[in-house]
This record gives sequence, structure tokens and C-alpha cells, in this order.
Amino acid sequence: MNRLTSAPDLHADANVPVYTLSIYLAAPGTVVKHPGQPDHRSVAGHAYYSISNGTKTVGYGFSPIETGIRGPGQIVLDEQKFYQNPTYTRTLEISEQQYRTLKGYGEAGRRGNETYFDLNYNGVSNSCIDFVWTGLNRAGLHAQMNLPLPNDPHTLVPLQNFDGTLKVLDNKDMIRSIPAPYPDSPYNSESSRPLPKDRDWKQKLLTDNEVPTTIPRADADQTLADTSLPSSPQRHAPEPRQHFRTGDPDLDRLAAALLADNDRAISQTAALIANSPQMQAVEQWGREQFTSQQQQELQQQELSRQRQTPAMRI
Repeated sequence: MNRLTSAPDLHADANVPVYTLSIYLAAPGTVVKHPGQPDHRSVAGHAYYSISNGTKTVGYGFSPIETGIRGPGQIVLDEQKFYQNPTYTRTLEISEQQYRTLKGYGEAGRRGNETYFDLNYNGVSNSCIDFVWTGLNRAGLHAQMNLPLPNDPHTLVPLQNFDGTLKVLDNKDMIRSIPAPYPDSPYNSESSRPLPKDRDWKQKLLTDNEVPTTIPRADADQTLADTSLPSSPQRHAPEPRQHFRTGDPDLDRLAAALLADNDRAISQTAALIANSPQMQAVEQWGREQFTSQQQQELQQQELSRQRQTPAMRI
């Protein structure tokens, strides 16, 4: 059967499998329910995906083995069952080949095979977001960006190596930009839910476009108050600890957290810095520079293509 026919004809034969992909964005503060474990809330939010062949659904996500912002990671199965009411979900009908690609990608990671994805978790550069986008790109499901060309101001071009944005919910627009393989399929859908209630200030810091008006810095300070390097038996009394000072309170907190290798304190202090007005301005500048560079490169590619295309003779 031709899989490019219109949606009504596409599923006329009930014996033809329908393959679907669902992409999930769970906001910070989302309730997580794992069997046999106490319920808890996601601190930074989570991105993951599931695939179905019409009879069986399996999901894949990436997370650190031990809670923290870096360390050995693992592929976790069926997280769509555990994360309650994710803030955003998009479901697409996909081809059998795309289904097999996404399944092979997830299963390779489960076996510890790093051919397609590095299993060392880093909350900034190799997180659950990177895992999802790497899989999508392998399956040919690319985010798109508008490239205003002189002859077509609404040209959309695929970003074949896009690996996501730092905050989970900031990826929503790029996920929405992915062209549906079967645009008329009745299996295509989107759903959005309200942000989780009763989030703490750390979870609000990591939520898109929501920064608390007051941040209880005492929480971060208390985390570091008793933080010190572990002492070992010494014949002589240890020298007084030298504190690194920059003159900036936030940087001093971060330096102390790094010195103590305290992942929790590093996460909290980095969140404070990341959401400061100065860093927000730097982020905006970086996004503008990236967009400008992408547009210039794509315009050059389009001009090169036009030069290489022979002129049509009349």
C-alpha cells in the first residue's frame, strides 16, 4: 500500500500497522510516580518520547543514574507511564522506517551502545533534551527555521543537527515546527496542559518565561553554609580553608559549590545566575547571533545552488 496516499485511504485496510511517535515535555515540578517508590517532583523537567506500532507502545528517556547534573547516564523505558500530565505532547504518524530507527536508537542506548548517543549525562550539554533531538534527527524529523530569501520571505529550512535548548519547555516551538510525515493523518495531535501547581522556587526558575519575583537566597546559602571538603586524619592541624572571592555574591556561591563538588548547590546557584537579567540579555544576544549565522549560511547555500542550476533556455 502506498503510504503517501490521503488519510482516509491510508487506513482503509485494518491489517496495515499504523506507526506513531509521541514527544513529551514535562515541566519542572511535574509529579513522577514510579512503582515501588515514593512520588516525587521533577526538579528540572524532562523530555522523552514513545513509539507505537499500533499494538505495543514503548518509551525511551535519558537520565543520570545518580541524581545530579552530571555523571553516568542511562536509558529509561516507558517514562510516559510515570510522568503525570506532561505540559506538552505532540503525536505524529510516522513511517515504518522511522519507527524502526527510533526503536533501534533507544534500544542501542539501553544496551550501553554509544554509537548514536553519548551516555555520559551532562545537564547543560548532553541531557534528556539532547537525547530526544538526536533520535528525531536520526529519523529525519527535523526542526525548521524560517529563512527569508529575497524571492521567498517564508522559506522554511530543516535544522538537521539541532540539539535543543537548555530549558525543557523552550523546545516546544521547535517541536511544533517539525513537518508531519503524513500531514492529513487522523493520528496527528497536540495537547497542552497547565503548569504543575505548588512548584517551589527552583522549579519556577527552570520553567519557561517564569522567574519568581523573590528568590529565597537563604536556601542556596544554607546549602553551602556547612559545605566543606571532607577532612581526613592528619598528624598536624589542617590549615584554614581559603575561600575564593570574586566580589560577586552569586559567583562566590558558585565557586564554593564547585570547590566542594556539591551538585545540589551547583544546580541551585547556576539556576540563580542563569535567570539573572544579565544572563538573560546574553542568552538573547546569543540566540540572535545564532539565527543570523544560520540565515547567512543558508542564503549562501541557496545562492550556490542557484549558480549551479543551468539557466532554462526559452
